Amino acid sequence: MKCRRVLVGGVLVACGLAVGWEVRAEDKAQVAQAAAAPAVPAAKEAATAKEAAAVKGDAAQEEPVVISPLRGAWKIMEMVTGGESTPSDKLERMKLIFGNTTFRVRNGPRSFAKMDYKIDSTAKPAKIDITINDETSLGIYAYVKGQLVIVWNESGKPRPASIAKKSDGRLVLDPVGNVIEVMDLKTGKAQVLIDDLLYTNLGSPEWSPDGRRLVCYGWRAGRGEKSSQAYVLMCDADGKNFKSLGRGTMPSWSPDGKMIAYSRQGVWIMNPDGTDRAMIERNGFAPEWAPKGKKIAYLYHGNVYVRDLDSGETTTLLDPPYKSNHFGMNWSPDGKWICFKGMRGDEDYDLTLVHVEGQKKGFRKLLSYDSSKPDQTDFGKNYPWTKDGKQMLVSLLPPGEKHMQLYLFDVEGKAKPKRLDWQRNDCLYQSPDWSPDFSKIVYLRDRTTPE
Repeated sequence: MKCRRVLVGGVLVACGLAVGWEVRAEDKAQVAQAAAAPAVPAAKEAATAKEAAAVKGDAAQEEPVVISPLRGAWKIMEMVTGGESTPSDKLERMKLIFGNTTFRVRNGPRSFAKMDYKIDSTAKPAKIDITINDETSLGIYAYVKGQLVIVWNESGKPRPASIAKKSDGRLVLDPVGNVIEVMDLKTGKAQVLIDDLLYTNLGSPEWSPDGRRLVCYGWRAGRGEKSSQAYVLMCDADGKNFKSLGRGTMPSWSPDGKMIAYSRQGVWIMNPDGTDRAMIERNGFAPEWAPKGKKIAYLYHGNVYVRDLDSGETTTLLDPPYKSNHFGMNWSPDGKWICFKGMRGDEDYDLTLVHVEGQKKGFRKLLSYDSSKPDQTDFGKNYPWTKDGKQMLVSLLPPGEKHMQLYLFDVEGKAKPKRLDWQRNDCLYQSPDWSPDFSKIVYLRDRTTPE
């Protein structure tokens, strides 16, 4: 494959890979037009056929028998094409999106330079053949310290013998985003439910009360979206029928499974198919449905509120409030307590229990993190309780550890937190949720290279 340089949509492409970019006048106009576009009314955002098709993602999400180990989104950390290195500032927004047989380059919302590839992961070193415009370059790849390294030579030249030796092209890639995975505690086996090429960044998975479906939210980071532009997503318990329900974040099932509460510039509820959206509170976020009845807890300006949907009454739980709240709270099984993360400052916070009738009825700090002190145990978000209410799942990062992982945490503090030993040592695990029968745990796991 001869190294050619062409300008595609304001992006300089060499050997099919972007090596730099410049903003053209028409590109600036497109960006300005998109920024000025009015928001789509929430009532019109139920999942459409077009939106459902978009969930299939880049590379059309082929369904071959074998899933490529390279499949997913990767941030370009280093790129050499034709013997020339690309300046790091040109790589800031660039990603490679690998399907099972194709990959493409993304620069923010723009996608281009689609290429075919084949791999032989059993070879030593592992082989990769990259084809564009009917010309094939021979390369190899390896995982090095959590990164994917690909090197290749131009068409007509032999395959590189080592990633350490000089070659015509070189890519160093970091995995992007996370996956939703389920651990079956009976079999000890983990299954990835959602590893999407479009919605690469996911959050807050939650089982439906009957255990047949899950909701979460996700955004298309490869297209330059942020978490505030996320969509509520749903799939079956086996990962099938993955679809978007429209804009929103932090979804929570009603106890009867007939409604979903979610955030979008306020607290909303909708049917599980995305229809009949209604705002119940303009000033609030991160709703969490009570385990029984028609009460929804939500956060706002450092406080926790409980709305009774039948009476319309709202109870304020904290006095005084925290400086701010972090989303991801959970009710106790008996519906009497709420566990949440209260922010005392930008980097100082508490894991706190408050009684649903208010702070005077009950208030207790389970953990505190003080950024000014050494040897602190950090903690993440979402704290689902065990069935008996004596323990909860908490993501913890003890002193000296590199990755936050899942622990069983004793609510009364009578026992030390116990790490769940089936977790990989090189991964971050967070946002857990028990299945309704407590036989499985769904959680977020960072995308990583194989162990």
